Amino acid sequence: MENPQRTPYNGFMGTPIAQVLGLLLGLGVPFVMMVAGLYRQICLFVFIGVLMFVIPKLFGVKNIKLMVLLGIVFLLLSTFVGAFAFTVPQIEDHGEDTVTGDFSGVTVTENGGKYDVSVTYTGTADGDMKLCYASVGTTTFRVILTMSKDPVTMTASGTTYTYTGLELDSVPYSMHFEKGEGDGMAESDAFITTATISKGDLTSLAIKGNLYVAGMVTVMFLLILFLTAWMRRNLEKTRARMEAEGRLYPQGYGRCKECGMLVLPGETVCRKCGAYIDIPEEVQQKMKQKVEYTLCSECGAEVPSDARRCPKCGANFDEETEEVHVQVSEEELRAEAESREPEQPADTFECSECGAQVPADAKKCPKCGAEFDEDE
Repeated sequence: MENPQRTPYNGFMGTPIAQVLGLLLGLGVPFVMMVAGLYRQICLFVFIGVLMFVIPKLFGVKNIKLMVLLGIVFLLLSTFVGAFAFTVPQIEDHGEDTVTGDFSGVTVTENGGKYDVSVTYTGTADGDMKLCYASVGTTTFRVILTMSKDPVTMTASGTTYTYTGLELDSVPYSMHFEKGEGDGMAESDAFITTATISKGDLTSLAIKGNLYVAGMVTVMFLLILFLTAWMRRNLEKTRARMEAEGRLYPQGYGRCKECGMLVLPGETVCRKCGAYIDIPEEVQQKMKQKVEYTLCSECGAEVPSDARRCPKCGANFDEETEEVHVQVSEEELRAEAESREPEQPADTFECSECGAQVPADAKKCPKCGAEFDEDE
């Protein structure tokens, strides 16, 4: 009885090719959004997780195991590709030698557990040379500053400026130089120094940072996936129970074949278009095998014996006062009616006052009350 609305895509969605395409898009679109750095916007990591769930569903992917696999692949891809292809190269490609122009010759060297920083300046700005620096925190595909330190003033020696004994933690640092103040201030390009950290530690830091952000997206995706799966399972259990109770038709037989309107057991005509509800015999037999039926005392519709309300007319059933209806044949009804007809006496006479037929031995007319003499 189902009357699904066909679309040009119904023949494609849900096919193996469509599912593969949906999984690839569900992986690729979120990955591109991570590369673009959109996850850094407020709550957009939630949106990325939602997209990773919705896109495969649109293409007909229903297997929860495939969806879980999609989340795992995204987590691993974002973590390791983000770390080795983006984060580490970005740090290494912005070293001290990238500072050029009026500022040049930058060095960061260890000196007794602390660090000496020097730079050569050949510009014309006047004033103190200040070193500005901040520790670097790595996130997926990008490098961000986690905390800025107070600028320190460097000591001049000709065109070379030096700061000795700088205390730095074992993380990469972003640095730049400022010469002078106000409108006449000159500022160098920023660079990232790895003098405080080994290659292995840098890789580990990049992996952890990528794993953290990619993990937030993956957790959001899995929460949506498992929550919807749990809700769907509950809905299926509820539907199965309602089908067993006769309150819903089995799937495939619950809509009007003319207009697609939802119909309920007991309805004989469609509430929308008035078409006759034709339920196949095999469905009726299947429903009767699962549930004991009785007849509604108001409209005669078949309803489950434990129903509290008629699905056809809406009548409420009261267990304590509900009548028991027994089907009888026309012959039995006729015989019962005849048995209740009063037997007519064989001898009667006509009342002289009202003309009613009165038994021969009556002393008084049962209709008008006239009294009879024995001679009459």
